Amino acid sequence: MKRLVIGIASGVLLSLATGAVAASPSVQAILFPSTINIHKGESTVTLGSNYEVLNYNNSVYIPLRAFSESIGSTVKYTEPNQGTLPQIDVYTATWPWRSTFLGAGNQEGSPLFVRLFSAHIPESDSVGFYAQVHNTGKETVLLKPFKVQIEITKVGEQRQLVWSTTVSSTEPDPGDPFTDVIPGADSQNYWGLKSPIIYWDKKDSSGKPVSSGQYIVQIKPVTIEYNTRGQQNSTTQIIEPDMHTLYGIDIP
Repeated sequence: MKRLVIGIASGVLLSLATGAVAASPSVQAILFPSTINIHKGESTVTLGSNYEVLNYNNSVYIPLRAFSESIGSTVKYTEPNQGTLPQIDVYTATWPWRSTFLGAGNQEGSPLFVRLFSAHIPESDSVGFYAQVHNTGKETVLLKPFKVQIEITKVGEQRQLVWSTTVSSTEPDPGDPFTDVIPGADSQNYWGLKSPIIYWDKKDSSGKPVSSGQYIVQIKPVTIEYNTRGQQNSTTQIIEPDMHTLYGIDIP
């Protein structure tokens, strides 16, 4: 294994967009090539090979930002000022899918439809977005576990896939195949579920920063199995992408 002299602060390896952190004292660590899989329910996120993993004193150190954002958190780094230490704040996602609503209108989908929204992330270079599933029907629907796959492609002569992720719905309780409930629509609102915020650090699937240009964030077709109250057999709906399940990002 290759040896590397590095600085370690606060017991974590810092990989921050702000650049190198001055550290004291220096220690000797070993490059420790590893596959890092982050398991979130039924989905798995693998940190790209571009991220260095280190072994120091029989403890493994991985990049803080890459790890945090893979589990739905965001990291803010504040540079030292007038003798103070660098400050690292990690903001964790504290909620799973939660109830939400949209104003009733002419929405496609029977009874379910999906929307994709951008999310404002203060003090972060990452891109944030989230999905919503809504019910246009008058009957309450009970959903079985489902997944929403989101891809980011670069716009060009041919769209190039650079990154993808999957956000899973609520884990079921033992003995209950239905995990989430969406009330029936009323005259003013389509009730629904909002996913946790998903973070993209503007790097491709191997961990390399993407080049400047225009990128498209898009939801792939979503398959949801559901019942209405009193219904014995479940119904499966495939929700195809439309103009409301994508948006563009310009990266300078």
